[in-house]
Amino acid sequence: MSSKRNEENWIASSSDIRKLKEQWEQSSQTKIPLLIIGEAGVGKSFWIEQSIRIRKIESTEIKIIDFKSYHTSIPEISSLIKYQKTKVIWLRNLTHVESPVIKDWLNWWKEEKYNQDSKYFLYWELSTDEISSLKEKPLAQEFFDQLRSFRFELPPLSKRKSDIALFLQNFLEQANLDLKKKVLSFEEKFLPFFLDRNYKTNLHELKDIVYSMVAFTSTKHVLLKSIPLHYFTADAEKLQIQTGVSISDYEKEIIKSNLILTNGNREKTAKILGISERNLYRKLKEYQLEEVC
Repeated sequence: MSSKRNEENWIASSSDIRKLKEQWEQSSQTKIPLLIIGEAGVGKSFWIEQSIRIRKIESTEIKIIDFKSYHTSIPEISSLIKYQKTKVIWLRNLTHVESPVIKDWLNWWKEEKYNQDSKYFLYWELSTDEISSLKEKPLAQEFFDQLRSFRFELPPLSKRKSDIALFLQNFLEQANLDLKKKVLSFEEKFLPFFLDRNYKTNLHELKDIVYSMVAFTSTKHVLLKSIPLHYFTADAEKLQIQTGVSISDYEKEIIKSNLILTNGNREKTAKILGISERNLYRKLKEYQLEEVC
């Protein structure tokens, strides 16, 4: 947790993220419970890990309580705190907790929050989906209301465009280490592809793409054509239909857009469009798109 690699992973180039990071670091010097919220894959766990690293707390002194898989009893927590065996309590998956369990935690916190002698830190993470489902669990909602005063919301990758190039380089370095490769860089035309992409799982997806390309790259540089075909496929719900446009105009724009997406790779473009390369070549001549990319 305290490795150099983790330190480098704390990427915050945009002004909003830098400000959020500074506030998080300042809060990490206090005893206040910290809540971090965000979509899947935005780095919630990582920010908590970095805060723990700042406090120089060992992994053996961390108690992770995942309500989805294991319910730690309040007496057990109280014992760990009393004998100072735990310096961090880390809560996850609040919406999976059963009513009797969350009731115990709620009662515990109502007393514990006034304890001035406490020598532990409390962190918890929630996904944005969990927050919307709290209404169905009144006790969990009350627990959330009790602890949400100091909360930080991490934006999705789509709102962190200036960080993407840094994440790409960071994941490239990680992939080289893990896969024992020596890939130096990405082709320059990579960045527009990654900036325009709609990430469903944020950093997890971006990291998977990089690892996949590094694994199958035999040269010193990752080329755009090495991206697996399924990463080019757009989401169906993003397709916008405009009335008053001819089919030929639509077809021309669709072909052009996919050529740009694949950086002029006609083989991948044909596969995305579901036509043969020969048919694509004919259409490129028909629509005068031979020079695209």
